[in-house]
Amino acid sequence: MRNGVLAIILFAVALMPLKADDLQIRLSPNPASTNLNIQFESPISGEFSVEVYTVLGTRIFVQNYENPESTVLVNLNTSAYADGIYLVRVTHGKESIVKRIKIQQV
Repeated sequence: MRNGVLAIILFAVALMPLKADDLQIRLSPNPASTNLNIQFESPISGEFSVEVYTVLGTRIFVQNYENPESTVLVNLNTSAYADGIYLVRVTHGKESIVKRIKIQQV
């Protein structure tokens, strides 16, 4: 209270869902042969998962992260993967972002 005036300040905090624009996912190299780098920067906290699927829907890789630091880098050994298209999915809560990667053995 100051000069007989009571000031009340309210703050509203909301958790916004993950959107494609919020999370920049970089996959390199593309096509990959022996290693794939999956990199993303997390502007929000919480639990994230990184998954890799075949085009038939078989999950071949999963890694979970809780409150990651700003940049997450996953180096995935792809030397045993067959040539073809794979899907990389990054999930936060109920929101997912999916990117395609090509594996091409030399």
